[in-house]
Amino acid sequence: MSLPLPRPAALALAALMLLSVQAHAQRSDTRAPAAAPQAGAQGEHPPRLIPHRVLLSGGRSFSLNLPEGFAVSVAAEGLRRVRFMSKSPDGRIFVTDMYNLTDNKRGAVYILDGFDPASKSFKKVTPYLTRLRNPNSVAFYTDAGGTTWLYLALTDRLLRYRYEAGDSAPTSEPEVLATFPDYGLNYKYGGWHLTRTVIVGGDGKIYVSVGSSCNACVEKEEVRATILEMNADGSG
Repeated sequence: MSLPLPRPAALALAALMLLSVQAHAQRSDTRAPAAAPQAGAQGEHPPRLIPHRVLLSGGRSFSLNLPEGFAVSVAAEGLRRVRFMSKSPDGRIFVTDMYNLTDNKRGAVYILDGFDPASKSFKKVTPYLTRLRNPNSVAFYTDAGGTTWLYLALTDRLLRYRYEAGDSAPTSEPEVLATFPDYGLNYKYGGWHLTRTVIVGGDGKIYVSVGSSCNACVEKEEVRATILEMNADGSG
């Protein structure tokens, strides 16, 4: 679970969805770059941080300190609390937006389309799913039969939707593959960890992390503070 951001960063993330960070060469010659100093090596110096002003629509701006030789660009705006990104089989970027830190059903999944290398921004942001309970991450998997699935991790459920290239919204009802405990202590008391993260392993298995209900307590459910493994259809 992410910690609350300082106010300048929080204000920026209310409009800023994604930052495209690019390294810029500092030398024009073709010599191989020197090896980076080893951690703890004698005489090691941390990279120099340079402030970069980031401009948002509406005249707003904020500053980020970046290592020397890097730059930052605004790739998309208008979202609120973006969590994870995943690339679909047809090359589009899907992002989850939890809306804010509260336990709510105002989250969404967005598609980022048409990245322009010149402006370093996406031309289109499309809502794929809305009115979701704290969507934390998405993942894609194509099974042995050739069907592609979009997996979505919510606080109380793991869902999967059939996915076709070019979809701008699901074309069928979701399958519920698993349910999770969906309560916990208030943030005021060190909890609760309402995010669920889903990934597809190299073995074709689905892995889901289920957070604890608090920072220090005896859990009532074995599934708390675990990583679950299951088959692609939720069995096993």
